[in-house]
Amino acid sequence: MPVQPVKVFLLTIPKDRVESCLRSLVFNDLEFEVLSPVELGNEWKNVRFLSTTKESFTKYLPILERLLARFQPKGFLNNLTDNRITANFKEVLQMEFELPEVLPIARSLDEYYQLQELAQKLKNLVSTSKLPITNLFIGQNLDQFNQDLSDFVKTNLETFQKRLADQFEASIETPNCQLLTIAEYQVLVVQPKDKDIITTFLQTTNYGERVRPLIEFMQTLQEKLANLKVELIDKDFCPDELTPENLKKLALTHEYLHLENLVTQVQRQVFEVTENSKVGFLFIALPAAQEAKLKNLIQKQDQVLVQETSWPVEIVNWQNPGDLASFQTIGQAMGTLSQKETDPTLITAILFSLFFAFCLSDALYGLIIALVTGFILFFRKPKPEFKPTLTIFFWSGVATIIYGALTNSWAGNLFQNTPVGKLLANLQILDPLSLNPVKEHPELNLTKNPVVNQWLIDAGNLHPIAAMLGFSLLVGLISIFVGYLIKINNHKKAGNWLDLLFDISWVGFLVSLFLSIYTVVSASVSTQLTLIIMSLFTIGLFIFNKGKDLLAKISNGLGSLYGLISFGSDVLSFTRLVAVGLTSGIIANVINQIGWLLYQAFGNQILGTIFLIIFLVCGHLFNLVIALFGAYINPLRLNYVEFYPKFFKGTAQQIQPLQKNTFYLKLNFNN
Repeated sequence: MPVQPVKVFLLTIPKDRVESCLRSLVFNDLEFEVLSPVELGNEWKNVRFLSTTKESFTKYLPILERLLARFQPKGFLNNLTDNRITANFKEVLQMEFELPEVLPIARSLDEYYQLQELAQKLKNLVSTSKLPITNLFIGQNLDQFNQDLSDFVKTNLETFQKRLADQFEASIETPNCQLLTIAEYQVLVVQPKDKDIITTFLQTTNYGERVRPLIEFMQTLQEKLANLKVELIDKDFCPDELTPENLKKLALTHEYLHLENLVTQVQRQVFEVTENSKVGFLFIALPAAQEAKLKNLIQKQDQVLVQETSWPVEIVNWQNPGDLASFQTIGQAMGTLSQKETDPTLITAILFSLFFAFCLSDALYGLIIALVTGFILFFRKPKPEFKPTLTIFFWSGVATIIYGALTNSWAGNLFQNTPVGKLLANLQILDPLSLNPVKEHPELNLTKNPVVNQWLIDAGNLHPIAAMLGFSLLVGLISIFVGYLIKINNHKKAGNWLDLLFDISWVGFLVSLFLSIYTVVSASVSTQLTLIIMSLFTIGLFIFNKGKDLLAKISNGLGSLYGLISFGSDVLSFTRLVAVGLTSGIIANVINQIGWLLYQAFGNQILGTIFLIIFLVCGHLFNLVIALFGAYINPLRLNYVEFYPKFFKGTAQQIQPLQKNTFYLKLNFNN
């Protein structure tokens, strides 16, 4: 079952065993979420949470994250790919004994790389400066430098005038140094005429302790880098070329500190109900399948008790297998299913892929999407946050290939007059733009019309676009009625028999209404019989609604009949699929036609061919990007507005277990 039950437990832990108990829960493959007692109501708001005074190494987490981020593979595909290091839990636990050795190395590495970046930025500054390096000074917290310098010059103006009388005839102007910020430092750019004044200012004020000549600072920087490098090489961590073993050790250290941080976070949720109590309490939720594992861990902890309890909100683990988990994200955007609701993920996957294919409608476009996403999915192992979207696009691309092949749309009519086009035409069963292609396009030398086109001709020359509109309406009716059937099944699961009978009456009313219209048109079934059936279901709408008295039931019954307008608008909304699909196909044909005209306009065949290829590639890429917006947004809209509201409540809460895996390492609990 995709919706798995989740149980809530209350742990009673002696205060002197809180840390060891929580470590046993976190440093394990137990999937659990910590719950706050505040969610239970006002009477729980006055509980006291225990404070933790444990000295933690988690201050090193930002340092390790900077180091690991530095060595992440760069590039578009690598940004999509899961490049995490895989390790077993035993390796992570081993890091507890190696922390005193690894953490100083991490700190030195981080300092080395930051100093290296600073040195490179200063070199770039010197190379681009029009002044010699002797006119550059460096320091920190120099925002008030120019103001203090101005005050100093005004105070000592007479002295400077005497000293510089031979050099400058005009009165002395207050120097104004340019300040350039580089990392946490500021560089002073001093003009040659101001250097003597600046030097005197530095020698006679406390700025002399904070500002140094840049050349002197860079020499010290290089010496420090050299010393750090020697120190790190002695510890088998060459900073210029870290080995995979070095990176794995850093990732394991980061993972261990991450788990330690989780222990601290969980510990902050332990509470006591009376002051100076000897025990603390903790609410946790975990999948019912892991109950035995929890109790086994608790048994190893002396004097720790575990008791199952209730929670005001139903917590579940909604998780579909395989690729269906990706389509589940569409429904989860609206909420989380309870155990009494039917999971619509499989139906969502079918409808979304079908709607996407309708909107994109081109086999070559679908092939491009399926190849790109398939390559990343099957050969590059995408990151978990990207996998759902890539999977949705892959299967939607496959559906588009099938739909486009059946309508013979490969970048529009790009291959129509080629040998490849004749082979692809064998797959075609419908030409959506021509009723009788044999007569309307004699230049194609067709011997017969596509199957569906011939049916439409035999049915009275019904145009393919009208047939496609009718088909989209049929798809809309089916999806909406599927939604109603899911709602009826949900009422059955929940035991809401009155709502069940009302919805059966509504579905029966709609079906009998369509049958009545059909009998009027075809006269193949007794109109009287269908009207009697429709009348019975209409009475059901007035009897089984939620009205408390006769007047309320009549009012609600009339309101439900008014819902026919909403039902009709929902069905008509599905015609957008045909409009969007035809638009992208027509634009593709226009791009092909313009490209051919431009090719003919060139006198040189080689230049014309090159320009034609460039134009077609750019034009179809543009059309593909624009069409993708419609092909993605419109199926979402039809699901969220026309399909899901028919049955979806999503009143449960999805369990959010502690995230033990990090961005840089994936734990393998099987080892």
